[in-house]
Formats: sequence, structure tokens, C-alpha cells
Amino acid sequence: MAIPSLNLLRTFAVLGETLSVKRAAERLHITPPAVSHQLRELEAALDCKLFERLPRGLALTSHGQSFWEEVAPAIAQLTQATLARLRQRPLCISSFPYLAHNVVLPALGELQALLGGRLLTLDTRQDTLNLITHGMDLGLRFAPDSMEWRGLRSRRLCNCLGLPVVGAAFPQVPLPPTTELPGIRLRKEPRGWATWAKVHGWQPANEGSEMDSYGAVLSAAEQGLGVAMGLLPLCIDALETGRLRPLWPGTQVLSGALWAAWAPELESDDLLCVVDFIGERLVALEQRSDKFFSSQSSQMLTLPAVPR
Repeated sequence: MAIPSLNLLRTFAVLGETLSVKRAAERLHITPPAVSHQLRELEAALDCKLFERLPRGLALTSHGQSFWEEVAPAIAQLTQATLARLRQRPLCISSFPYLAHNVVLPALGELQALLGGRLLTLDTRQDTLNLITHGMDLGLRFAPDSMEWRGLRSRRLCNCLGLPVVGAAFPQVPLPPTTELPGIRLRKEPRGWATWAKVHGWQPANEGSEMDSYGAVLSAAEQGLGVAMGLLPLCIDALETGRLRPLWPGTQVLSGALWAAWAPELESDDLLCVVDFIGERLVALEQRSDKFFSSQSSQMLTLPAVPR
């Protein structure tokens, strides 16, 4: 007779604790149908009913209760032993490349000092990664809307404001423009322009250039190839140094936020220190962004009047 897999037993242990398919799914980072399927598979393997289905949730049967009292402590012990080992391995941060290269990498020495003897690794793949299945401790993500981080803990690090930016030599144009302007888009984030256009009523033509990274988008704009959607505070370096300038100052629109997300079972003092540190770096960028646009507004107010 085949013994049920450890995965089925873990699902059963969590179900017995939560008595809810939905809450168990969140805890296990799988879908509710997957939890129900695993429960049916376990009941078939044991040839007994483990739960009663109630209008609201579940209740353990007598067989289920006695089995859960034996299984749950063993699963808890295995989980604690595994987590203790995981917390000794390098802490892995998953981040999209532009944020990694411009915020995380410049502070790598300081971050490593925070972790003491625990090593830090950085994953900048642009693929869609599942933090749990890909072995990531911490994810740094941009989300255009408020998101439900299913089964994960999360913290909003900073808001992101979008506004059109161009290279320093790009000509001044009115809003809305009287001629078509070439746009530069990020291939995997088509909503930036739509969000801004909903407020201001203009977006570049659909045949604009598409880039596969945010760094490439800003680089193309710096070279005068078109109008890009700048995300503040991430593009503040390019604005402060004059490599980019706002095409229409004062037209910022809230485009989303930068988030940190992690699995509850991997939360540790090390991880929270890293989240705090990165959050402080982004707040500093926000303050620089506010100062930059405040200065621009002051300069515009002090310009001499144009003779009529």
C-alpha cells in the first residue's frame, strides 16, 4: 500500500488547523481547488472521511481528529527544522533590473553589513517569478493597483508617479501636442500611458517603440527617440542631472507603487531589516523628487513676463 505523500499530509495538517479551504490555500500558496483535490486524494488513500463539509467551512470527523492529532505535530516539527535551515542560507532578493541596479546594488555593501555573516544574493530576471517555488526570500515589485498578495506579507515602499519625459534637446511642445509625437513604451507594462492619458487626454500613437526594460525606455528617451513615461522617484537621477526633463511639468499622475513581498514563514529580523533599509532609500528618492519639482515650480514663478 502506498503511503500518502508528505505534501498531502501537510495540506491536511493546515486544513485541520484552519478548517477553511480558502485560508488553507492562502497559507500553502496554492489555489482552493488544489486544496480540495488534495483532500479528496488523501481521503481516497486512507479510505475514510476526514472532514465534514459545513455551510461555512469544515469540521474534522472523529477519524480526522485523531489522525490530525498525530500528523500535525510531526508536520510542525518538520516545518520548523526546514525553516531553520532556510534561514541559514543566503537571503535572496528578487527585483526588476532597474530598481536592482539603481537602488539595491549601490547599497549592496551596507545591506551585507546589516546581515552580518549571512550572505545576500540578488535575482534580476525579468520573468514572472513565484517567490515560493523559485526560492526567493523577498520580492521587490511594481504594482499599478492595490494588489492582494495571496498568502504573502507585503509592505508598500513608495508611491510611483508617472509623467512624460524627454531628452534634454527634445523640442518644447504644447499639451495636447499639435503633431504626433513618437512614444516609447515598456513592453510588459502597457498601462502607464493609459493611466496618465485618462487624466490628461493624450497618449502617443500605438506604433511607438517598445522596450523590454525600464532602463532601455529611459535610455531611448535620453537619446531623443521619443516621449517616455517616467516613473518618479525612480527616474529622479536622470532628471536632476539633466539627461531627461519633464515634457509637461506638473502633470504627474499616480501610476502605482513599489512593494516588498515575502512569505510569512520566511519572515526574520534579517529580512525586515532589509525591507526597512530599501524603504528608507526609496523615501530619500521621493524627497529628492519633491525638491526637484518644487525647485522647478519656483523657477517658473520667477521667470520675467513675456512682452506683449
